[in-house]
Amino acid sequence: MLDDVGIVIINWNGAEDTIECLKSIKLKESCSYKIFLLDNGSKKESVNEIEKWIMNCEDYQSLILTKEEFELRTDFSKYDLIFVKHPQNLGFSMGNNFILKKIYLHFRQCLLLNNDTVVTKNAITNMVNYLTNHNDVGVVSCNIRHYRDHLKLWNAGGKFTWYGDRKYISQKRIDVAIAEGDFVIETPFVTGCVMLIKQAVFNEVGFLTEKFFFGEEDFNYCKLLKEQGVKIVTLLDSTVYHKISSSIGKATAGKEMTMRKNILHFTNRVINQKEFYSKSYWFIWKYLYIQMVMLKFFKQTKDYQLTKFVGKNIKSYSLLHNGVDYELFKEINNLKFEK
Repeated sequence: MLDDVGIVIINWNGAEDTIECLKSIKLKESCSYKIFLLDNGSKKESVNEIEKWIMNCEDYQSLILTKEEFELRTDFSKYDLIFVKHPQNLGFSMGNNFILKKIYLHFRQCLLLNNDTVVTKNAITNMVNYLTNHNDVGVVSCNIRHYRDHLKLWNAGGKFTWYGDRKYISQKRIDVAIAEGDFVIETPFVTGCVMLIKQAVFNEVGFLTEKFFFGEEDFNYCKLLKEQGVKIVTLLDSTVYHKISSSIGKATAGKEMTMRKNILHFTNRVINQKEFYSKSYWFIWKYLYIQMVMLKFFKQTKDYQLTKFVGKNIKSYSLLHNGVDYELFKEINNLKFEK
């Protein structure tokens, strides 16, 4: 008999957050599930902290495995928490796929869940029940709020724009929907932070792209799902809290950090669209899109030379590469701007 859901969580040097996430699931969920926690090449201290907590935790029937032991094992039926220690950082997509490809046939649905989240009562159960009872829906997400300010919206999905980007559902749109008694919104894009996927979707569409070490995986997957006609919805009455700083991406974080984040994010985006556009259309779109990115970046930083540097690097990287692997990810994050 299949369990309702296999929950996949990735830890990378975030033991404290991961443990709080695990506690919240055990306390708040009533569906049948198993949690597969992958450590993505963390420092020894982070791995040891999680391992110590698991060994002293009576709430879960736990199993701790090395990468090789996990690959060889075929039966997880006696356990509800499986901790897999991988020696290297695979990144988000490859890490999730490492688990998903092994387990997905044993579950009706699989949930990608960030380790820095805390679930509220029956948030996962509600999503599982909705997906089970709606044959026309393939993926479900939920109302994701800021951990430190529960009233503040972080992400509730969105839609793709005509100019090759995404537009998020606003709090105003959520308020109107709830006032009308509508707690389900169709959202062609949802974040990989909380993404519940029906088993049939993996069979028909496949798994996350591994072209990107960090970022863009959810955008790519949702674009692919849209092309395949897979319906995605967000449940507004299911809530998860996400620990993310509201200052991320703002100029207050420092111009150089902002520069690197923009180059990485938009290099990912421009490369990603190669998969969905014809070659000639992609070249035209790329030129216009990078101009728009540069304009927004200049408004943010008021630094013309730095803006040129950002545009030049996005153009160069996206032309020379068909993905952003770990080595290119490191290169971008070590870029220095000198006037």
